[in-house]
Amino acid sequence: MARTSRNLGFTVPPRMADEFERVAEEEGSTKSELFRRMFRLYQTYRAPLVNRTQAPDAWVERLILEAQEAERRGPLNAKEYSAEMERSQIYGAQRAKALGINSEKELENMLYGKRSPR
Repeated sequence: MARTSRNLGFTVPPRMADEFERVAEEEGSTKSELFRRMFRLYQTYRAPLVNRTQAPDAWVERLILEAQEAERRGPLNAKEYSAEMERSQIYGAQRAKALGINSEKELENMLYGKRSPR
């Protein structure tokens, strides 16, 4: 039977490794599951934001600047929060449609994959 996964090897600073392990434990997932979710999220955010003429990580810098600006503005009031939630839901529905996701179950499978019972 062919393998359904591959083992990747890479290094990170010790503090990052410790933090990664802590987050996986807090979420009740394996490091592999956490990495898969992180990578899928990265792909989701990267695809619509990357301008092929920019550096590959320019979208990350833009996202950080947007977050810093939002932090400077302070917390949202109830009306702003509702508008942001609606905007996010519309964006999510558009992305799901573009990716061919037709149900919440399909979305869950894409995000989390098949988890083995503990």
